[in-house]
Amino acid sequence: MNTSRDRKRWFCASIIMFWALGFGGVTRGWAATAVSGDVFGTWTTNGSPYVLVANCMVPNGQSLTIHPGVTVIVGPDVILFVYGSLIAAGTQDERIQIRGATETNYWQSIFVHQSSHTNQFRHCRITEASNAALSFSAARDWN
Repeated sequence: MNTSRDRKRWFCASIIMFWALGFGGVTRGWAATAVSGDVFGTWTTNGSPYVLVANCMVPNGQSLTIHPGVTVIVGPDVILFVYGSLIAAGTQDERIQIRGATETNYWQSIFVHQSSHTNQFRHCRITEASNAALSFSAARDWN
């Protein structure tokens, strides 16, 4: 932690975890799930909210499925890279929420790399990103 920005990121990450674990005045019967690095599998409401505390990646050949009603809290300046498949399929009654910890602690974006994988976002509310909330790479022919 050499810079003011590093201290701010660690402070904000600590606040996110403090809040998400239920110590911030919220009483709940379950705890948050802290996430970083490679992510894949299934995120359900049992583990919600999922807190991205550092950059995350869905690797090529892997899939991340987010169930209806799940909340994803993204830490300051964090990016979710998708090289595999991401299925975020909420319902009209149970939307998926992807947001920052607060309205002023902005996260970066979800970067979806073009591939042959299927990616879906249905009935999702995505807020508080500092860049484009969803970024898609374009196919390029380098020949």
